[in-house]
Amino acid sequence: MVETIIDSYVLNKFQKISDFVQDWFGVDNFKIAQIAFHLYVITNLLNELFEFKELGSIFWLCIGIIFFFIFFIVYRFLLRITQSAYSSNPQFQNRLGTTGTIIGMFRCYFFVFLVLSLFFLFFHLGHEHVPKNAGDIVYPNYLRFISFLEQLFEVCFVYFISCTPKPKKPSKFKKFIEKMKTSFSSQGQGTLVPNFVKI
Repeated sequence: MVETIIDSYVLNKFQKISDFVQDWFGVDNFKIAQIAFHLYVITNLLNELFEFKELGSIFWLCIGIIFFFIFFIVYRFLLRITQSAYSSNPQFQNRLGTTGTIIGMFRCYFFVFLVLSLFFLFFHLGHEHVPKNAGDIVYPNYLRFISFLEQLFEVCFVYFISCTPKPKKPSKFKKFIEKMKTSFSSQGQGTLVPNFVKI
C-alpha cells in the first residue's frame, strides 16, 4: 500500500535523525518526542486562541479544545508506556515502529497533511486576502503558519515516539569534552613554572 511505503520511508529518516542525536548528544528519541509534544501543546493552544480572536466562533473553539484534550491524553499515554517499556528492557524494540498498522496509517496521514499545509502556506504567502462580501471570513497567514507549526510538532512527536532508541552509552559530545579536559589538564601539568614564581 502507498501509505505503508510513505510511512516506512519517513520513519526510516526519523530513525536516522534519532540515532544521530543520541550518538552525539545522548538524547534518545523519547526525550525528543517529549520536547515535540510540549511544543505541540503550546502551538495548539495558540492556534485555538488566535482562531477564536480572528473568527470569534465559540462552537469551533469548543470543538478544537475537545480534540486537543483527546490527542493530549492519547499522546501522553503513548509516551509514558513506551518510556517505561524502554527503561525496563535493555533490548527494547518499539512496537509502535511497525509499519502497515493502524498507527502507521495515522502517521502517514499526519505527514501528508503536513506537506499539504506547507504547500498552502507558501501558496497564500504574499497574497492579500480581501473579502468579497461583508460576511466573508479572512483566514490570516499567521494562523496558517501557527497551524503548520502545530502539525510539524505533531508529526515529529508521532514519528520520534515510534523510533527505537540505541543502547545507552556516553555521547560523542561528552567524550569530546572529556578528551578536551584531559588534554588541557595534561598540558597544564607539563607547563614549566619559572623559578621566581615558586615560593
